[in-house]
Amino acid sequence: MRQVLRSQLTADVRFRGNFENAGDITDAQIQRLCDQGAAALYDLVLEWQGQEHFATTFAFNTVAQQSLYILPADFYQLLAVRIQIDGFWRSQEPINRVDADIYLNTSTLAYPYVPGYRLQGLQSGVGQVPVDQIEMLPVPQGVYPVQLEYVPNVSTFVSLGDVAYFFDNGWEEWVTADVVAKLLAREESDPSFWLGERANAEARIRALAGSRDRSRPERIIDVQRNLDTDPWGPPTGGFFVP
Repeated sequence: MRQVLRSQLTADVRFRGNFENAGDITDAQIQRLCDQGAAALYDLVLEWQGQEHFATTFAFNTVAQQSLYILPADFYQLLAVRIQIDGFWRSQEPINRVDADIYLNTSTLAYPYVPGYRLQGLQSGVGQVPVDQIEMLPVPQGVYPVQLEYVPNVSTFVSLGDVAYFFDNGWEEWVTADVVAKLLAREESDPSFWLGERANAEARIRALAGSRDRSRPERIIDVQRNLDTDPWGPPTGGFFVP
């Protein structure tokens, strides 16, 4: 990724849209639209991607008799959850809400069962901001290392003071076209040319976003495979046994 200063993007919007002398359009207004456009582009890239453009990790340890754990403040989308048991890392599977009682009614969990998780957006009190959490079931009876891979919120990729955005190869053109089109529509001018430019940029990004690793193509995987019961997976063993 490369850095694009917010001031550069604002100047580009003014130049491309012929807004250099538009005193009724402030830089703050353009910057707000740029922030919105950058967030929209971020989501589009997430939708189109193959291997991740935006990903980070978070590690924590379970606590005995505790099922809920607060996720990082910049959490957006979960990619994977792994837990270490008996020296082996194992992928956890999401728990369907209607199946949660199976885990809640289980105080000990041993082979062939696997650990499970469910994302929870819980509110700790009236008027307080909801906190993203992950629920581990059955309730851990000991200390186990956990690793999360997740997509952070777009604000993570805006430097302190909102000085810079980070885009791949010229993809900020989508944001420029999007902002110019919105400003033209605001003054009741025809935005169709810039909507077309945004569509052109979108087509280019769509064609490239999902093919970051060109060494070999992605392959179809068995999403139902259970590594704890698969004979080709790691050795199995008990989980959360008190």
